[in-house]
Amino acid sequence: MRPWSDGHATLLGDSCHATMPNIGQGAGLAFEDGYELARMLASVRKRSQIPRTLNRFYYRRIFRTAAVQGLGRINSEAIKILTPLLPIRPLVEYVIGELGVLCFVWSALTQLFYFKQF
Repeated sequence: MRPWSDGHATLLGDSCHATMPNIGQGAGLAFEDGYELARMLASVRKRSQIPRTLNRFYYRRIFRTAAVQGLGRINSEAIKILTPLLPIRPLVEYVIGELGVLCFVWSALTQLFYFKQF
């Protein structure tokens, strides 16, 4: 994976971890990036510490952003598969009901892991 920063400059939001538009998480992740970056830069005392701090920022955020991107891709694939099945929606919901529960649990676990880092 490519780093998000070079020297004293870094990328935020969709410029470094674009999400699928159907999940509506791009702006939220950008706000999270901004908050986390500001919090981390507040502890910088010398200009020479900035590149190291930006590298830490990358490692702090990569798991969360990758999880959201992955869930967005899963959602996009599900939409592609399920759209032709709309005429038999009740049957489809009955069959994949268990899968929906598993996706919800996975999402909850990734959120829990992310917020335990603080």
